[in-house]
Amino acid sequence: MTKNEIIQNLRTENRELFHHTINEIKENGDLDIIPLLFDFMEETQNYEFERAIVRLLSDIKQSRFKPVLMERLQKNISPKLRVALLEVVWESDIDFSEYIKFFTELIISEDFKIALEAHTVISNLKYIRLQDAEEALKAVESISPASDKKALIEDILYLLRKRIQSPEEDSPLE
Repeated sequence: MTKNEIIQNLRTENRELFHHTINEIKENGDLDIIPLLFDFMEETQNYEFERAIVRLLSDIKQSRFKPVLMERLQKNISPKLRVALLEVVWESDIDFSEYIKFFTELIISEDFKIALEAHTVISNLKYIRLQDAEEALKAVESISPASDKKALIEDILYLLRKRIQSPEEDSPLE
């Protein structure tokens, strides 16, 4: 299936054709198609189709996917796409722990929905380097959280302090 066919099939209202295309991408696709999927997620108003792409992206195991995903997440994108991509991060089996500072900044600076997804990302990180935990903690401690994010901030402070108190390198967050 060519990229043009994939784009055309993704934009269809035909559910069967759409899901056939998603399965084709899952079985035979390569990472070059990912930016097209991001663009489609931003454009679509079809919740079912968006969810199918989130599931597809969440199942990618290739480490080369991480920089592609993070590059898009770090751009100025719509809140809708940012929420969906953060969901992909926390559902993925790929380790995103080196981006903890970025996720912490999202909790601090973005609206509640994005902050909640970023909180979920951090909560699901298996490992955080001690130095990264200390830097993230300093950033979070330096702010006065909006009342709607106070519980999220307090929970992240707890997780980061817990990580710092058990300083074995790469200790699990449990």
